[in-house]
Amino acid sequence: MQKVAQLVSEQQVGSKLKQAAASMHLPAVLSPSARVAKQLDAIEETLEQYADQFPVNAPVERWKSTLQSLHLMDTMNRSTTGSEHKIRLEKLQTQTEALFNEIFQALDSGDAQIED
Repeated sequence: MQKVAQLVSEQQVGSKLKQAAASMHLPAVLSPSARVAKQLDAIEETLEQYADQFPVNAPVERWKSTLQSLHLMDTMNRSTTGSEHKIRLEKLQTQTEALFNEIFQALDSGDAQIED
């Protein structure tokens, strides 16, 4: 994530950040649960660091609320096992990826509004 932050601080945010985020890979040795937790942390960090660079009409508060819900789901899912855990984890992965994509698309669409 430091690599992403360094790239963003040196260049324009939108497409550069999206490219960096897309190329950011999490270690393959992480469990699916750990990968989701890392993604949620990355989303939270992005919302905090780039809050002033989203388009004016970006639903930042909704994203924060969704992020909070996903963190809660992640915490609750840690106490489940078996097929219930797998089903919840798959849903959590899908929702986390959707939120991640929505946020970075908003940053990308805000490129024209960002001044150097």
